[in-house]
Formats: sequence, structure tokens, C-alpha cells
Amino acid sequence: MAGNSLIISSGGITVTWSWGGKPQAQFELVVERSRDNKRFVQVSPLIDTSVSRFTDLSARDNDQYYYRLRIRNQYGNWSEPSDVKMCKLDR
Repeated sequence: MAGNSLIISSGGITVTWSWGGKPQAQFELVVERSRDNKRFVQVSPLIDTSVSRFTDLSARDNDQYYYRLRIRNQYGNWSEPSDVKMCKLDR
């Protein structure tokens, strides 16, 4: 999976990513968020590989957030987290 990016809009913060080729059907991923870059919580449901974005509608104005992705394989094993991306929702 290629790196993720963040898009800030009036609807919230959208996390996007790319699989860098053909999506692998046996994987799913989740988006995790933190306010301190230490304690991350899952903010998305399990997302199928055919999807390449998730919008966090619960992000609050004037708060700083850190996002990362984790992949789960068909056996239920989780990957190491992706690189962390940070943004401030300043609407």
C-alpha cells in the first residue's frame, strides 16, 4: 500500500490511500486517529480494498489530529501502522 494523505474540507478530514496496483481482496484496513500522536483509536469500520478514502466526520474544529492506517489480513493479523500524517482542522 502506498502512502496516505489528508484532505481537509467542510465535511471533515478525508484520509486517502493507494494500493499501488491491483487491490488484494484478502485484506481490509482501518483508519486510526490520535490527538497526541501516542494513543490511537480506530475511527473507521473495516474498509474493503476497493475503497481508497475515508472521511472522519467526528473531527472537531480547531483540533489537531494524527492519522494512520493498519491492514488486517484474512487470518485476522494486523500490520504495523502506516506513517502518521498530522493536520489541524481549522474551519
